[in-house]
Parts: sequence; C-alpha cells; structure tokens
Amino acid sequence: MRMTNRLSKWSRHSSRVVCLLAAVGLMHACKDEFILDDEKPSWLNSSIYESLEQKGNFRTYLRLLADKDVNPEGLRPLTDVLNRTGSKTVFVANDSAWDAFFAANALLPEGNPWHYATSYENLSQAQKKLLIHTSMLNNAIVMENLSSSQSSGGSVPTPGEYMRRYTDVEATDSITYLAPVDLPFSKSTIEKDYWARFREENGGKGIYLAIDSTLPMMLHFTSVHLTKNIVTDEDFRYIMGRPRNTSDVHIYDAILKEKDGVCENGYVNVTEKPLCPMTNMAEVLRTNGKTDIFSHILDRFSAPFYCERITEAYKVLHPEFSDSIFTKRYFSRNNFSVKGGYVKADDKSVPLFEPGPRGTYQTYNPYLDPTTSHNITPLKFDPGWNGYYDEVDVRKDMAAMFVPSDDQMWHYFHNAGEDLIRTYYAHEGTKDEIPYTRATTLEELYEQIDCIPVGTIAALVNNMMKISFVGSVPSKWSKVPDDVQDPLFDNVEEALGQLDTCLVANNGVIYVMDRTCVPADYRSVTAPAFISETNKIMREAIYEESGFMGLNYYAYLKAMQSKFTFLLPSDSALFYYYDPASMKSRTPRAVEFYHVGGNFPVKLRFRNYYCTYNAGSNEIGSIGSIIPGANTYTNDEVTNRLKDILESHTIVHDGTNPMTRDDQKYYGIDPSTPLDEYYLSKNGNAIKVVRDENDSVIAIKGGFQLENERQGVVSENPGVLTCKLTKTRNVDNGHTYVLNAPMVPTYRSVYSIFTNDYDLNKENAGETPYSEFYELCTADGYETEIIGCGLVDGNLTKTQRESALKKFKIFVSDNGLDYNVQFFNNYRYTVFVPTNDAVREAIAAGLPTWEEIREDFRSHCKPEMEEVENEDGTTEWVVKLDPDGEIVYTDSLQTSEDSIRIAAKITYLTNFVRYHFADNSIFADKTEVKPNEMVTSSYDKELELFCKLHVDRIRSAEGTDLRVCDDVTWKKNGNNMGANPFVTVGEKNVLARDISCNKSPIGVQMKGITINASSAAVIHSIPGYLNHTEVIDGDHTKTWENTIKAKKYLQRYAIR
Repeated sequence: MRMTNRLSKWSRHSSRVVCLLAAVGLMHACKDEFILDDEKPSWLNSSIYESLEQKGNFRTYLRLLADKDVNPEGLRPLTDVLNRTGSKTVFVANDSAWDAFFAANALLPEGNPWHYATSYENLSQAQKKLLIHTSMLNNAIVMENLSSSQSSGGSVPTPGEYMRRYTDVEATDSITYLAPVDLPFSKSTIEKDYWARFREENGGKGIYLAIDSTLPMMLHFTSVHLTKNIVTDEDFRYIMGRPRNTSDVHIYDAILKEKDGVCENGYVNVTEKPLCPMTNMAEVLRTNGKTDIFSHILDRFSAPFYCERITEAYKVLHPEFSDSIFTKRYFSRNNFSVKGGYVKADDKSVPLFEPGPRGTYQTYNPYLDPTTSHNITPLKFDPGWNGYYDEVDVRKDMAAMFVPSDDQMWHYFHNAGEDLIRTYYAHEGTKDEIPYTRATTLEELYEQIDCIPVGTIAALVNNMMKISFVGSVPSKWSKVPDDVQDPLFDNVEEALGQLDTCLVANNGVIYVMDRTCVPADYRSVTAPAFISETNKIMREAIYEESGFMGLNYYAYLKAMQSKFTFLLPSDSALFYYYDPASMKSRTPRAVEFYHVGGNFPVKLRFRNYYCTYNAGSNEIGSIGSIIPGANTYTNDEVTNRLKDILESHTIVHDGTNPMTRDDQKYYGIDPSTPLDEYYLSKNGNAIKVVRDENDSVIAIKGGFQLENERQGVVSENPGVLTCKLTKTRNVDNGHTYVLNAPMVPTYRSVYSIFTNDYDLNKENAGETPYSEFYELCTADGYETEIIGCGLVDGNLTKTQRESALKKFKIFVSDNGLDYNVQFFNNYRYTVFVPTNDAVREAIAAGLPTWEEIREDFRSHCKPEMEEVENEDGTTEWVVKLDPDGEIVYTDSLQTSEDSIRIAAKITYLTNFVRYHFADNSIFADKTEVKPNEMVTSSYDKELELFCKLHVDRIRSAEGTDLRVCDDVTWKKNGNNMGANPFVTVGEKNVLARDISCNKSPIGVQMKGITINASSAAVIHSIPGYLNHTEVIDGDHTKTWENTIKAKKYLQRYAIR
C-alpha cells in the first residue's frame, strides 16, 4: 500500500510531464525503472516559471508575465499558467537582451509603433500583450519538430512543411487607435472614400482598428524547412541581413541561443532578443519609412470593416470601452466576395466581418471602378491579412512583394510612369486638359497619382505581388513570373544589385527595390488603350473588364516575346467605321461606336454611307444622316465588329517584315534595305502603310481605303481614303499607332473585282482586266456536262449532287455580299490572273473553255429516240426531231471514250484555273524575297501533294519585281525561276475579301447580321499563264488526244 501511495503522489505532481515526454519520444531518458515521488530525473527542470525565476536573468520577462495589463480580471494569471499548466513552448530573452531591445527601438522610424517603446514603462498595454503572447505556443514542441506538419487521422507529421505557427496572441491584443490625421486617404474626387465618416471634417474622431482579425502567426526558419523548399543560406542572408549556420533556428529575426530546455510543463527556448511580433506586410509598408508612396497607393484598395466579434470580446476585457472596433482589409480576389458581402469562416456559416451597425457593409462595392462603372481586377492577395491567401495552407508559405522604394517611385512617375499622370491628372488630349507640371512635393505627387483609376494602378501593384515566398527567394528570381508569366527579371544579377533592403512581415517578405517592376499592361502594345481617357472603347474590347466580348484579346497582345504593330482607332475615330458587311445591303452604313460603361459598355449609331451601290446623286464617300429606324441592333453585332476591328488592326512581326528602321536593327537587317508597304493583319487582311521622307509611318490604308482610291473616290471624311496617325507609341513588344479612323478591310470579293459587280450591274458591268479568266472560272450552267461525262453521279440525291458539283466551281454563294471563292474559306490567298490576251493565247493553244466543252459534249451525245406508228399500223424507234427539224439529243454520251475525253477536258480546265489560286499572300513590294513555294488548290494525286508554284521578288531598274513561274518551268530550269518568269504587270496588289455572314446581307436591313468568316485575297495580273502539268509541244489538247492519255491524266489530277 505504501508503494502505491508514493507512486500516486508523484503522479499528481508530474503526470502531465509523463504525457509530454511520451509525445516527444523522450521516455528513454529515464534512468530508473522505479521513480519515487521524492525523486525526479536529473534532466527534468521544474516548471517553466520556476526555471526562469531560478536562473535570475529573466526578470523583465517575468515582470511582463505578472503585469496586470496582460492578466485581465477573471482569467487565470499567466504566472500560474507557466507554473502549473502544460503544455507550453516559450521563447524568452534575458534582461540584457531586453535592454538592447529598448535601445534599438529609439532608432526606428517615428511612424513605427515601436519607436517610443524605449523602456518597459513606455510599453503600451497592447504592446505588452503582443510581446507576452507572441512568446508562447500552446503545444510542447521541440525545435527539431517546429517545422513539421501536424498529424491527423493517424498520419505521421511531415518534416519541413511549416514555416509559420499560430501563437497565443489574440486579435484583441492588436487593437490600435488611428487618429483622423493618420487615416488612409486618396485625393481622388471620383473614388468612394470608405474612411470618410471617421475623418475630422465629417465629424469623425478616428477609428479603433484590429490590425488583423484572424489568428496571428509566428514565423520561423529551420534547416529542415529551408532545405525541403530549396531556400539557400544565401537567400537567408539577403532576406534577414545576417548569415546562418546549419543548426540555427530563427524565430522571426531572432536566433535561438538555447533550445529545448525541458521543464515539467513544456520547453524553454532562449532567444537573442525579445520576440517582437511582426505585423503584416501592409503595416510594414506603412511604417518602415522607405515605402510611403507605395503604401499610399496600396491603401486605396483598403476599407474598414466593422467586426462585432472582436468588439464584443474587447468589451469583455475592457468593460469601460463603448466604441466599435473595425478591421482593415484590402480588396483582393481571395478574401472578399461582393456577392457574399463578407468573408465566411471555415465552417461557411459564421461571418468574420459582419455588417456594421451603421450599415457599412451595404455601402461596399470594392470591385466597381467609378471611371468605367464595371468590375476591376482586385489585388492578388490581402497584404493586411495573416492568412493573406485562402487557397493555400498558410502555415507552409507566405507571400512576397517587390516594392519600389520612395526614391524609385519618384523616379518612375517622373519618367516612364509620367504617361499615367499626363493621362489621368492632366487629361492630355481631352477637352479637360490642364497644364502639366512635375510634382515637387509628396503632397503634389499624391494628388497626381490618386487621379490614376484603381483599375489601372491595380496592374502595377499586382505585378509586384507574389503568392509564394519560397518560390520568390533570390536564388529563384530567374523563375519568378511577371503578369504575363515571363521572367520578372531579365538580369537577376542586376536585380540583386537593385535590392535596397528586405523587410520581413508575419505574412510575407517585402523586397524594397531600386527599380519598378512594370506590368505588361504598361509596356505592351495595349498600353495606349489601357492607359487612356480617349481609347475607352478599344480598352473595353481588349480587356473586356465587364466580360462582354468573351475574347480575352489582351492575353494575345501582351505576349512580350512577340513583336506587334497594333493600330488603335481612338474613341473619336470609331465614329467612322464603314461597315463592310453592309455595302450591298439596303442601307450601306457608317457606324458610330460610343462608350457608355456598365456591363455592356459600347453602343452603336448608324448613318448612311454613300458608296457605288447606293450613291445616286450623292457624292461617293460622303456620310448622310442617321438612318431612320435602323438604330436597332443586337449585342452580337457590336462584339462581332469589334472582334473584326481588333484582328484586322493587329500585325504580327516575325523578323521578315520590320515596320521601322529600329525594327531592322533589332532583327539584324541591313539598314540600306527598304521598308515594305504591305503587311498582313492577324485575320489575313492586307494593310498598306504610308511613310514620310524619313520612313516614319504617317498613315494607314486598308482594302476599303485602297479600293476607294482605285476607283477615284474623293472625300474629306476620315477613313474613306486614309487613316492618319495621331500618336505613335513604341513599346517593349512593338509599336502602337493611334488612328483618326479605323482601317477597314475591303468589302469587294474576288468575284466582284473580276466581274465589276456583274451581280448588280449585269451587262453594264463591261469588260474588266479579268474578264477572260473569269469566263474560265464559271462552271455554273454546265452541270449537265459534268454529270453527263460521269464526273458526278446523276443518281445521287439533290443535296449529294450539289455537294459533288461544288468542287468544279470556283465561286459559290455563302451568305456573302455576292459569291465567294469556295476552296480558301476563312484563310488568305493570292490570285495570279492571266491578262485577257494571255488567256486568249492559252485558248488558242488548245485550252478548253466551258463553251467549247459544251459543244463537244452536245456533238457526241446520243440522239433521243421515240417510238412512232407507221401507216400500216406498225411501230418503230426513230431519232426524235424538234419542231424545226433538228435532231434532239440526250444528255448521255455515245461512247465511254467520249465520256473520258470530256471528263479530262473539264478536269483540266478546272485545274488550270485552280492552279492560279495559291494559298497565303504575297505582294508586289519593295524588299527582295528569295524564291519560295506557294501551294495552289490544284492537287496531284500521284505525289499526294497540292501542286506548287514559285515566286520571288528581285530588284530591277524600276524598283522591285514580283515574279512567278509554274513548277514545270521551275524544274526545267534546274530548280530556279529561269530567264523569263512572269512579272506582275498592270493591276497588282488589288485587295479582295470573301465575307460570309450568318445570313445574306444583300438588299436587306442589317439588324442582327454578323460576319462569321472571311478570306482575304490579293490579286495580281501576269502577262502569261501558269501550267499545273506539262503542255506537250505547246498544245494542251495532247493531254486527252487519246483515251489512254486522258485516263492517265484523270487518275493523277482528279479534282478533290
């Protein structure tokens, strides 16, 4: 009985230690199998409190522990907690370290809340609470396991997972008072001031703020975590400003001098200095003295949220308190929901931020940009939130920010960033323009930069914000992405040299830089639209912040590894959009785009535009009045035309088509090389640039403008004949030219050019330079011959038959303005058109025409037989005659040889025509082009390839010649152009476009009509013709002079 009693007495004093030791795996250290109540292991200290008291040099910490400011009435005193309760891990500094701490505080910037904490007596109650509770963890943890994840469900903790742990600090420990003079402010006259009611001029008296309403966290650096996350000792040196040894453990910025002192109720760790709890990144930016300007910008994204939970908890601790407590939050994409109104807790039911008693929640709409009336991009994360980002386990990582110093911000806004101030403060280029002078005081600079809309400045801030600290340490800077996933730093060594200092917060690291990490929005071809008060429509179309386009075109234009020329019609320019799809409608129209903001931010008006089809007595190229009753339209029409404008105004450069002399240098091109005039847009339409004597671009012409010029139109209206440049901006990925009118691709199809709009003009169309070639293209009306010779099965259904016949036709109806070339749908192509004389030469050399094929067919058809009754009553079958006595023929050929011959002639003629249509575009232009192949629409089944032709451009006495030869000639000349290739003559670089709409626009009202697809073409006249196959002895007819040759040809060149 006595032994049992002795054991039970020991148990009453020390059972909690047994549990602790079992948890940390130290039970093996017991020396005796039978420990009596009057014996303790030699390695086991007394309680944490007693241990510190016995050592004698922790008097300041013990004083703090016993201070009534940290021990509210009714709660168990902390001295008692550390004397009896388990299990705790504490981090304590000795008295000399406290003396050094107080002395160092005096050297902090005056804006730092610890600046005045120069003695124990100067500590505020809140500071005392932060210091004492930061020094405690609620579990007994050996430092070896400090970074290990917590086990759950029987799982084994994973070493090196954590770099942050929750402390004993409560949100009520961080309550601070902000006087009206210290409140965040913005000099913007447009933005909502969420802090207004706390300002003195509005009767406010400041505000009580909880720095963070969520559980504060302790930051620690251990070898296990650093190694696991590939954070090097050199990274640590950059970040903390001091070296580290492999075995070191740092809590915040303090190294542990002694680790894992075992006590009855936990562990004692001695730190080199008191653990001063680090505040969040937003507060560090606000108080460090080097980043005031950036902090001011950041605060434009903040607002006070009333927090009932903290208010009531604080009142329990301080019954005399009768005010409300708010928390400062930053509008970010992860922690604020406009729809929900406030952040939900983990259980999805308890709000962390309740609507305030004065209706604060109902007034919040942080994502609404007052300048555009639609949603803006919020911050990437909340720099004022311990959790900072709710999509990661925040114990494993924290954030990073690359923030310009104040000196660098001054430099930026007076140099590269000055465009932002000129645009939004001085309103340059608008009716509200004021004289611009550079700011000379901080007050003046704030006034200027606060005019930059939050939706625009957010791009700059977000580019500096990185979700992962471990992914953003200096050794990984080469892989840190910017806003378009390119490296943030092109030269890491240079960037490291621009690192001013590192500031460590409880939720991230701030790299204070002597550089500004500018987003692609500011330095790409989109910049003049993104930073503008006069290009709102194109900004809406590119960025679609209201989501109305569904195109995300900004991602394309912000590709910084590419080179673009972007043509940017201003808002005023977009009053002169000549709708190409409307030109043969009931009312050809000039469209006026105008900006209204909101969810669908662009609207349209329509005026009569007088072109060749509707001019009457009006001058071609003139604009009339508003079209009566026509100003109804669908939203699809708006987005459809804007998409067409975007793609036709974007030129992609690949090193072969430099726009400027500087581009030539960039690509390493001889500066004596002339610059071309013609360029291809993203959707394949051709653009002609006009340059001055210095080769600077001064104007742009699209197919619409060039066609008006070709027809001799005279007009002063912007965009009818030319689109003038009003501004040029050279950026990192190309050039942006602001235009006074949108460049419009031509509305005329190849058919329209070939026939001079025969579909409208009929016989009045007259002969064109392409008339003879067009006659060869016209298979319409010859379906009988195509079927009769067996090229198409006459037994097919009507739909099948029409589909089979289509491949023998060049032009088809496809809801266009007339007829489209059917084998280059939604692509670009070149047509080399033999002159009328050249076509006649080909016909004279035996090239079949459709009329000649018909004659051959008719002359070899079987006569139609009919049964007649003789006078004697008998019947017989005789050849049927028409009323004029002429024989009536069937549509069936007499012999198979006839069928094969006719089929060969039709196939030959179709291939002859198709061979003059080549995919891709080439222009008669100024630079030389080495010989290259172009693929035609004629197919060689034997080679299983589309037939090729060959083109080049060479210098000549007259300039530069565009030359073409067929593959037969190329091979005969030993794979070169030879002495006599065809040089484009007469009409060249004639632009055409086959447009396909959702329904036919011909002669109808335009409402709801959209451009579904289009193909861009360039037409050149050549003084000869191209042969897809060898012409024996100059005679085309030798191809089908006998059945064997005809069959052989059909087998090889059958139409696909």
